[in-house]
Amino acid sequence: MDENIKKFPGETEDTRAEETERNAEAEAQPETTSEKTVSPEEQRERARSAVNEAAYGKFLLDVPFMSDDHEITELEYDFRALTGVEYANAMDSSNNSKGADAFHLTDRQALALFAAAAAKKTKHVDKDDVLRGLSITDSIKVIQITTIFFVLSSRAGNLRIMKK
Repeated sequence: MDENIKKFPGETEDTRAEETERNAEAEAQPETTSEKTVSPEEQRERARSAVNEAAYGKFLLDVPFMSDDHEITELEYDFRALTGVEYANAMDSSNNSKGADAFHLTDRQALALFAAAAAKKTKHVDKDDVLRGLSITDSIKVIQITTIFFVLSSRAGNLRIMKK
């Protein structure tokens, strides 16, 4: 399906988020009978690695915005820097309680979670600056980045649950 998507001129490299998403999809595929069985420890390590790859980065803005007399042209983000309370606050940011649960992020929740992660790492911005300043084109991508991190984290967390 991805081969049907037309690339822009000069676009030869995938973004880190797209690569991470493809790697996560490949890991989610069932093993064939010819592949070696992977131990639970190896599964947990692969999942942890995928989460860490998606957890942080730098996003170059399509449309810069102003924050306290500073032009913001890029946002650094690190979801690992967030606390549980900051996560819960972002999850509570959605007015749509039907779409809000532990298995799905609404776009508003994803945007709020990204804004909190960016505010932790980017100088001169707070989460409200990010929420007010992001253009639609930038918002679409940061929602995708956040959703990928959320799904990978949830899958990795499932591997840490032990039953005896």
